[in-house]
Amino acid sequence: MAVTKLLITSRRPFAQEKAFGQVGPYEQVDGTASFAVDPTHPANQLITDLKLAPRDVSGRVHFSADWRILRPVADSHLSLGQLFGSHLPRQHLQLAPGNHRAQYPGPS
Repeated sequence: MAVTKLLITSRRPFAQEKAFGQVGPYEQVDGTASFAVDPTHPANQLITDLKLAPRDVSGRVHFSADWRILRPVADSHLSLGQLFGSHLPRQHLQLAPGNHRAQYPGPS
C-alpha cells in the first residue's frame, strides 16, 4: 500500500492546553492521508470488494483516511508520547508519556 499524499488540515491545542505530567500540554494535528493500492496484489485480497472499485490508468485503486497525531508542544518531549489514530466518531484517544496514561474522549 502506497501513501500518495499527506495533508495537514488543522493544528490546535489539545484538551484546552491542559498539562500532562512533566511533558506539559499537547497539540492536536489532524489531516488526511491518500493511498493507492494494486487490487491484484496478494496482500490486498482480503479487502472486501476492492476488485469492484474504480481504477486509475495504472490499475490502482485510490482512497483516503483521516488521521490525528497528538504531540507534545515542547519539542524536548516529542519522543515520550505520540499517538497516531484514525479519526472515527466517538473514538477515545490515549496519551502514554512514560508510564502515565490520560484519556480524553474524541470529538462527538
